[in-house]
Amino acid sequence: MIGFVLAIAGMFAVSDEESAPAEPPPTRDELAVKRAVEKVLTFVLEAETRVEAVRLDKEGKGLELKNLEIANPKGFGGKQAIVAERVRVEADTRSLFTREPLVHVVEAKGATVNLQTRLLEGSNLKQLLDSANRFSDKKLLKLLPQKEWRIEKGVLGETTVHIDSDFVSKDTATKKIGPIEMTFKSGDNKGVTADQAKVKFLGRLARELDIVEENTPIESIIDLFSK
Repeated sequence: MIGFVLAIAGMFAVSDEESAPAEPPPTRDELAVKRAVEKVLTFVLEAETRVEAVRLDKEGKGLELKNLEIANPKGFGGKQAIVAERVRVEADTRSLFTREPLVHVVEAKGATVNLQTRLLEGSNLKQLLDSANRFSDKKLLKLLPQKEWRIEKGVLGETTVHIDSDFVSKDTATKKIGPIEMTFKSGDNKGVTADQAKVKFLGRLARELDIVEENTPIESIIDLFSK
């Protein structure tokens, strides 16, 4: 997901307009990025995605999404699946147009996750992941730039998880997790691939939510999220 957001941001130059100390009105570039982020994430996740505002920093090294909302996929009702007050992405802008764009930090603050799990339909979050992962199909992959995104660090602030599940009692229906900070290292000092970062982060989240034991092998966690 981060790859799509950064690719969109990289298409636009940062405005040189002066910013007032108060919340300034969005620039044309920021409005264009906001529309593009909403359109692309809605398409990729197959769930309506809305962003209140996008801010591009003046040095062109990152962007911030304000009040990101991702709706539930088809078949699931109720509140949005994921809400985040702020999502901050910092990247090496020179690498955005190479085959290996480098993301320094992805940070989410004020996040709320509404996890739904049904006996027949499965999980709403799993369905969102499946929608994004469908681009591993070579035919669909042609619709997006073929890049291998690398991520150096992921930060998740304190997050509220509401669990509405056929398998979890109502007494454990709400959990607080985080903050979580993970640094992803590889042998070439370029961070790990986005897929590897996703697996590591999912594993940490599964342990934080007590879905698996602390010493559960990562392969078992991958199987859990693949069901």
